[in-house]
Amino acid sequence: AVALDIEHTDIMAKYAERTIGIEYRIANSHDPQVVSYLGSLRWDLAFIDGDHSYEGCSTDFRTVKERAGLIAPHDIASSAFPGVVRAWQEIRRVVPTSRTFEAISQYRDVRDKTNKTFLGIGLVDFS
Repeated sequence: AVALDIEHTDIMAKYAERTIGIEYRIANSHDPQVVSYLGSLRWDLAFIDGDHSYEGCSTDFRTVKERAGLIAPHDIASSAFPGVVRAWQEIRRVVPTSRTFEAISQYRDVRDKTNKTFLGIGLVDFS
């Protein structure tokens, strides 16, 4: 498995140190060398939680879509990240409904206090 972050985080570094088979890289997923590297591997699961713009999420999805059995974009229902919401909506328009799933239930007290939505995980099954 590869964990890719734009900047170092102690929690991921510690996790990678104590977990066999985890490679932790500090890199931009839009860098051509990183795209080439990611596109050269097969993935059981690609979890996308990086650049939260529409372009960033869409590009990350395209980078792994031919190489991953499952793709799980994060923040698909978040008011804070309309680009991710838009990318997820577009993915759902082109991928058959039987191949997608979303977990978007919200904590009622958070929703009621903020009048916003947060988080959400989508799943696309290409296996």
